[in-house]
Amino acid sequence: MKRYMMLSLVLLWSLGGASIWGWAQEEETAFDRGTRAFNIGEYATAKAALEQAYKEDAQDSAVILMLTETYIRLRDYRRAEEVIEAGAKLYPEAGTVRFKQGIVQNLRGRFDRAQEAFNMANECLPADSPERTSLYINMGVAIMNAGRPLDAIPWFDQAIDLSPRNITAYTSKGASLYKVGDYLEAASIYDRAIELDQTNPLSYYNRGMAYLRGGDATKGCADFHTACRMGNMNACKAIVVECKKQAE
Repeated sequence: MKRYMMLSLVLLWSLGGASIWGWAQEEETAFDRGTRAFNIGEYATAKAALEQAYKEDAQDSAVILMLTETYIRLRDYRRAEEVIEAGAKLYPEAGTVRFKQGIVQNLRGRFDRAQEAFNMANECLPADSPERTSLYINMGVAIMNAGRPLDAIPWFDQAIDLSPRNITAYTSKGASLYKVGDYLEAASIYDRAIELDQTNPLSYYNRGMAYLRGGDATKGCADFHTACRMGNMNACKAIVVECKKQAE
């Protein structure tokens, strides 16, 4: 009899038990709707839902982080800053919040403040945090953009040590080497980025610039032609300005 009753309950559920046992289903929250929309790239929809979630609970760290990231995707850096700065005051020792704060400050061009946030994140994040590679890259970018490219290189090296196939770590290190005038070493770093991804026109363009400034216009122009064919307009302009000059 017990087995028969259990089968009957299962049958009721499959035939429409949702209306009978509706109390067992959890209603989708604004945060759930926002996260779902974010994950499929519908950022405007995500924004509306996550703003509602933020109004309901402005102290929820998950909402703070997701809403901040949504504003970033929409390039609304001012609102992203408002939300994440409030979050940093609520959770001053939360590594993920401090990391996101640094990213926003980088995007706002406030590189000294970004470094402060990244230093806090570096102290607070676990040693094995998956965010550490990105943290090191973003810290290096903040330092480089603050006018200290040589000091940025060790941070990019740490990122490369953790993730030897991270293209951004190589291209960022290449940019720092270029800025300090070590053009041939920069070109060798871009070599590695191109080995990892031969479809990125920016890497060819950057290597071309490094070759050009390092005195090898032939290799530089070859890279410009490759990048131009791949759609990089700066490379196309470099062909007109630099390569034709070399041919004259």
